[in-house]
Amino acid sequence: MTKPKLRAKRGTVVLQPPDVERIIAAMPDARGSRPDRWRLLVELAVESGCRAGELAGLRVRYLDTTGRRLKVEATAQEVNGEMRIGTPKSKAGLRTVDGLNADLCRRLAAHVEGMRPDDYVFGDGDTPYRHNAWNNRVWRPTVDGLGLLGVRFHDLRHYHASAYLLLTGDAVRTAKRLGHADPSVTLKVYGHVLDHQGSDVSAAFAELRATARQQVAAATPAPLQPASSTTAGGVVDLAAYRRRRAG
Repeated sequence: MTKPKLRAKRGTVVLQPPDVERIIAAMPDARGSRPDRWRLLVELAVESGCRAGELAGLRVRYLDTTGRRLKVEATAQEVNGEMRIGTPKSKAGLRTVDGLNADLCRRLAAHVEGMRPDDYVFGDGDTPYRHNAWNNRVWRPTVDGLGLLGVRFHDLRHYHASAYLLLTGDAVRTAKRLGHADPSVTLKVYGHVLDHQGSDVSAAFAELRATARQQVAAATPAPLQPASSTTAGGVVDLAAYRRRRAG
């Protein structure tokens, strides 16, 4: 009996805060009347940790910009060229992600103004955007142009997860936010980042991103590739953040 070939496990790309801010800033304008659509999509991925299919399936009625939260109730995924609308693969995937950045929510509110409740936030009316096509047309050329070779959209989820766990020190809370049914899964992947605990996660993320934007503005234009790790769950380096908090 012939044994199936095993694929080599991909090393996790460890995005750092300046990498993320450069990606957001470099996102091109979208066509139509909502040119900030792709920047908002990437920024919401960073702030929420949601999967691509969850963001593609996000309808206006599931986005509460006043309460600074969103509900993950559906997914939209492209399979063999066909769009399939479904639900998260587990009950844990049905969740509320709160504590979103206030400024981001103000811009999202402006983005969805005039849209119907059942419209997709990042789609065209009642048609969700096709993530696979967007990945090839927008994401890949943008990150490659920045020299961030090999960076996937899903790496934004890893970035959020490691930073959130580091800032809260709470594996159960992090698992719930990510839609993991079992917190042990979260600990297995990200548990080694538990060396700091904070309380105001939204403020901590805002401070982290503000510092990263300052670093990007002051940096030389030559792009650097992000560090990569052969261990799943490489984490965001928040040493500088912790030093500022302790100082």
